[in-house]
Amino acid sequence: MPQDLTFIHSLLLFSTAFIAGGLNAVAGGGSFITFPTLIFTGVAPITANATNNTALWIAAIASAGAYRRDLSIEKRQLLLLTGTSLVGGVIGSMALLYTSPDVFKKMLPYLLLSATLIFTFSDSLKSWLQFRTRNDFSATPPLFMLLISQLLISIYGGFFGAGMGILMLATLTFLGIKNIHAINAFKSWLGT
Repeated sequence: MPQDLTFIHSLLLFSTAFIAGGLNAVAGGGSFITFPTLIFTGVAPITANATNNTALWIAAIASAGAYRRDLSIEKRQLLLLTGTSLVGGVIGSMALLYTSPDVFKKMLPYLLLSATLIFTFSDSLKSWLQFRTRNDFSATPPLFMLLISQLLISIYGGFFGAGMGILMLATLTFLGIKNIHAINAFKSWLGT
C-alpha cells in the first residue's frame, strides 16, 4: 500500500470492496470498480492486481458457501472442473509473478480492454452460446471442451482476473445450465 494512504482512500477502498463483493456474488464485474480504485489510491499495478484477486477470492468463497446447495453436477465432473480451475489459477498466478512490472504496465491497457469487451458483450455471448446449444445435436458439449475452456479461463483469471466470472457464466450457459442460482454456484465454486 502507498505510504500516503488517507482516511478517504481507506473509506473509498472499503466501500468499493463491499460493492464489488455483492456485484460478483450476483453476476460478476466487481474488478471493474476495485482494480481502478486500487490504482487511483496509488497501489502499483501488479500489487493492485494481486490485491484485487485476493479480495475478490474471499468474496467468492463466501458466495460458494451460500450457493453450495445449488451445485447440481456429477461429482466426477465437479472434481475435474475444480482441479482444472486450480491448475489454471496456479499457472496464471505464476505467470504474473514472473512478469516484470514494466511488461505488466504495457499489457494493462489490453487486459482492461479485453475485460471491458467481455463485460460489454457478455449478454450477447451468453445468448449466442444458448442458441448454439439449442441448435446443436448434443445438448451439452463434451467434457474435454469444458475442461479446456475452464483451464483457459482459470489461467486468465490467475493472471488478471477481471472478467473471469463473466467468462465462466458464458461457459456454464453453454454447458446447458439454465438455473441462475446453479450458474452462480458453479461460477463462485470454480472461481475460488
